[in-house]
Amino acid sequence: MGIHQLKIELLSDMCVSDGGAYNSALDTDICYDEYGFPFIPAKRIKGCLRECALELNDWGKTIPIAGLFGDKGSRQALLRVGNAYPENYVTMKEEVKEHADHMVFHSQNVLNHFSYIRTQTSIDYETGAAEEASLRTMRVADKGLVFLAEVELKEESLLPALKECCAVFTNIGIARTRGLGEIRVTLEEKRKPDVIEAEKFKAVEANRLEYVIELEEPVICKSIDGGEAKTQDYIEGSKILGLIAQRLKRADTDFIEFMNSGNLICSNAYISYSSDAAEEKRCAEVPASFYSIKNDKEHYINKLYENEESRKEAEGKQLNMMKHCYVCLDADGDLVKRDVGIEERYHHSRPADKSIGRAVEDASGESVFYQMASIKSGQRFKGYIVGTEEQIKQVYEMFMKEPVCYLGYGKSSEYGKVRLEVLEVLKQDAYVLEGCRDLAIKLEAPAILYNQNAFYSTDANDLIQEINSILQLQEEEFQVDKFLNYIVVGGFNVTWGRRKPTIGAFDKGTVLFYHFPRSVDIRIPAHLFMGERNAEGYGEFSVEKIDVSQNAYIGSYEKAQSVNDETERLRLDGSTSFAWVLCRELFEEFIAVKAVGDAKQFLTEDDMKATISNMIQICKDSDSYKQIIDSTETRYGKKSERKQKKLAYAQEILEKVSAYQKQLIRAFEDHYEIMNFEYDEDRYQCEYLMAFLIALKYKLKKSDSLKKGEN
Repeated sequence: MGIHQLKIELLSDMCVSDGGAYNSALDTDICYDEYGFPFIPAKRIKGCLRECALELNDWGKTIPIAGLFGDKGSRQALLRVGNAYPENYVTMKEEVKEHADHMVFHSQNVLNHFSYIRTQTSIDYETGAAEEASLRTMRVADKGLVFLAEVELKEESLLPALKECCAVFTNIGIARTRGLGEIRVTLEEKRKPDVIEAEKFKAVEANRLEYVIELEEPVICKSIDGGEAKTQDYIEGSKILGLIAQRLKRADTDFIEFMNSGNLICSNAYISYSSDAAEEKRCAEVPASFYSIKNDKEHYINKLYENEESRKEAEGKQLNMMKHCYVCLDADGDLVKRDVGIEERYHHSRPADKSIGRAVEDASGESVFYQMASIKSGQRFKGYIVGTEEQIKQVYEMFMKEPVCYLGYGKSSEYGKVRLEVLEVLKQDAYVLEGCRDLAIKLEAPAILYNQNAFYSTDANDLIQEINSILQLQEEEFQVDKFLNYIVVGGFNVTWGRRKPTIGAFDKGTVLFYHFPRSVDIRIPAHLFMGERNAEGYGEFSVEKIDVSQNAYIGSYEKAQSVNDETERLRLDGSTSFAWVLCRELFEEFIAVKAVGDAKQFLTEDDMKATISNMIQICKDSDSYKQIIDSTETRYGKKSERKQKKLAYAQEILEKVSAYQKQLIRAFEDHYEIMNFEYDEDRYQCEYLMAFLIALKYKLKKSDSLKKGEN
């Protein structure tokens, strides 16, 4: 398997639409990331390559379409395509991330560097004029840009066929029959996949491996109630288990034999939290015993500590069960709430009839436009794997050797690329929790349970019996308060090509609060899982000893970080940085805006319209500011009274412009909070003068229009 690079050069402007609606501001926008960098979605690239393969086969070639692009529902593609980003994307992105809060690097400033907005209209063929209400705006990526996409081929024998497809891949995006989207595509060999020499496994009797997953691309974890249109906001343990099975198969190791060698369990990976002062924590579902207080953004209620006195504290407050989110405690013991970033992308399927150059509804009337929800890239998720020492060793070596992997749905293009980092390998033992009077049991993952009749159950008594069995508790010794969440779970078995049964289960966040009449010692197993499908992450739970004598009924949220209103000035280190390029473009806009404002304050004379128009022409014909001055004096330097008056007016304009533009750079640096900005003085003098004259011209036109309206 080799990794190649797809080089896409824009021979014309291009609009690869994101499918969004922007009211009257913009009718059609291009795809761009959170930092403003445009990109070409991998599914569009792969779809166009497949169309090229179909055309080549129509011309008599033999392109293995099913091998390259897969076959719906039965065969996985041997070609994987990533999104195409502008050249030097990684370097520019790192610079933007470093100064993400600075106004120079606002996403719209970055986007405007690579694109511009075009307008278009429809013609009324009877009148020859524009149709009423037909004006449309469209953003396009600039002609001349070069985009690069990573391409992986699982079989190098398919490389010649892929090159043939690239040779006839000449258009992409919308309006490709009207001049947009012309491209040149070349396939370049890049490198072999990252294979790292794994560190020697040194842990003794290790039975737990902790890892963190960083999403380099969005990941789709299909939800049972929404398909690809709705995603879960965590990475199921089944995804990690499937990855292990895939790696074992590649190494010719029997998966069944591997699983039978011990009780391997892959937990769910949840969003992580880290601060400068602490290690990265794995967040968990908010407990069902937590309640928010209406109109109070600083405190919450923990029902486990409720008593007569605490109820008086909450008297008169409206409590609501806290909505789904992930939480952990920071170093100060305050509650940190984390929400997982979810995004939606729009896609469409072209009709089988290639003579139709657009997406249309199919014969059944169903739209071929669809959307896919995914977990946003850039986020980190933490989980763990437990098993025997030999199992942990094998998993450790496979993850260390190839940290880049693919998870979830749609991973053959645009989605699923992640980097898995092993954090720690350790030995976890059972222990005894001494002197328990109150004990909280919380589900960290959905739990699938059976009742005594071997039917799936969501009866709280069956949950209590399961916990009693694991912790060896006697029922007559305690009382239980229940805070329950429910969910419906399912899945899909790829090997069989069949759905797993859809069943009810207890959802993560469920809390059982045990009260013992006397202090008891409880033995806690090394790994806490209950019910069915533990290997896929189901049934994980935690145990916590609670001291109800503490006044913890009202808790506090994480303290909001103070915002410094004084933004540090951005230092420009040279003309090669991306910041300098953006600042140059922003300065040109700043000149135009400043010139319009200054022109409003300048006294205009109606009989000087021609002088202003002539000076605009002189600016167009001149190469320097000095040449503009000389040409003006030459044109109006005659002795006639009329010429002298025009010369005086022109010189007044030039003097005003010289006075106005002297402080331009300083004003620009103050406005955008930058320093060390340099710009060719002669160039910006000419640009400022041109903008100033155009503003004067339109000021006079507006004055004439008002006078005509009065008459």
